[in-house]
Amino acid sequence: MASGRIDGGIMNRVAEEIKQARIKAGLSEKELAKKCGLAVSYIIQVESGKKIVKEEIAEKILTACGKELSFVKVEKEPEPEPVKVVVEQVKAPTKSVSPNAQWSDALAGVIRNYPILRGKKVVGEEQLVIAGKKFDGFHPDDIVFFEAMEDDKNFRLLNRDVMMVGITESVVNNQPYLIEYYGKQMVRRLRKENNKGLVIIPGLNGGSQESVSQNDIKVIGRILKVSFKI
Repeated sequence: MASGRIDGGIMNRVAEEIKQARIKAGLSEKELAKKCGLAVSYIIQVESGKKIVKEEIAEKILTACGKELSFVKVEKEPEPEPVKVVVEQVKAPTKSVSPNAQWSDALAGVIRNYPILRGKKVVGEEQLVIAGKKFDGFHPDDIVFFEAMEDDKNFRLLNRDVMMVGITESVVNNQPYLIEYYGKQMVRRLRKENNKGLVIIPGLNGGSQESVSQNDIKVIGRILKVSFKI
């Protein structure tokens, strides 16, 4: 038997046929529903034409009334087409890596290139091995290289010597620092005098100590190492 839904155009005729068959069989809606295993409300809706009924259900109801379905036009529900799944294997392109590139990648996290500053101008580059290291307590990100801008006999510095500086504003007593004082960049040892004061300590050539306010000088950082020009 074909399975489908009865076309809406003849639904009213089928509904009337079911109703007349039930009455002729002497059945109430409730009795017919019980014989068909359907709800009473379903039978009532079918007979009133409000319920679209499938062909096999209509035949079941009429059979319970002792009658066959005399006519029916079926709208067959289309069978879903099987979905074709095409699996295409795609081979990922291989990327050739030169030995030099491999070494560069391997060393990228080990060696870092730092700019060398002369004032605020970049004048060169310094390489530093950084793998898992701190430099006198300073993280590699806090390291900067500066070029000495003049000879400084107090610290045996010559113009263009390169200083490795750990950026900080905190002062450890008697350590050398790169500072800006009266608009000039210089190297001096510092000592904390009180909460707001610093003492500038004279270098090798002697001289008097100078007490200053922290607002009067800018501490760039502590000098960790100096590469002397040969």
